[in-house]
Amino acid sequence: MSASKIHVFVADDHDVLNDSLEAVFSKVADFNFVGKARDSEQLLSCLRHKQVDVLLLDLYMPGVNQVQFIDKVKTTNRDVKVIMLTSKDDLYMAEEAIKCGAKGYVSKTVRRGDLVNAIKDVYHGNTVINVKPSALYQNGDEEAIKRSLTNREKQIICLMCKGFKLKEIAGILQIAVSTIDIHKRNIRNKLSELDISTDASLGFWAANNGICEDVEFA
Repeated sequence: MSASKIHVFVADDHDVLNDSLEAVFSKVADFNFVGKARDSEQLLSCLRHKQVDVLLLDLYMPGVNQVQFIDKVKTTNRDVKVIMLTSKDDLYMAEEAIKCGAKGYVSKTVRRGDLVNAIKDVYHGNTVINVKPSALYQNGDEEAIKRSLTNREKQIICLMCKGFKLKEIAGILQIAVSTIDIHKRNIRNKLSELDISTDASLGFWAANNGICEDVEFA
């Protein structure tokens, strides 16, 4: 690995989100994805033994006392730069996170490119706040949209979030690639009112809404 790569670590209690971000960051030439944790104890243990330049930390991960946890992270690894990942687009909370030592506060609904750029900006010493208006879902009934997803569509969403390609998904589900492509278009159409247009934003949304928790693959 090149010494110039940014060592990125993700901490979130949703495996789908962790896997989705790992799949995304593993493809970014400037990044070295060094690990993931799903609770505070596992995170702190990893920070003691790994080189981490930028940590993406879920604001509401179990064992995390919101922004106050940043001090414990910095005590464990003083060099790590923290970006709070959140589903709560709250500018007041963003300001509090920055005051407590975070270098970024980013909504889980941002596009993949914006998240990648936020990591690079924070790594280079800048402070980043990127949240969307709380009225994001005003034009659509999110619960109705979630209920409209079929089990097959949920299967495909989960596999996409784990980084599988269409051909690989077709093999796992034992259906044609063309059929997967049709399902994917249907998914995009159903979620279009929620401003979900990329695989990364799909991963964030699926994790926040427990889409993969009740999916049956049998």
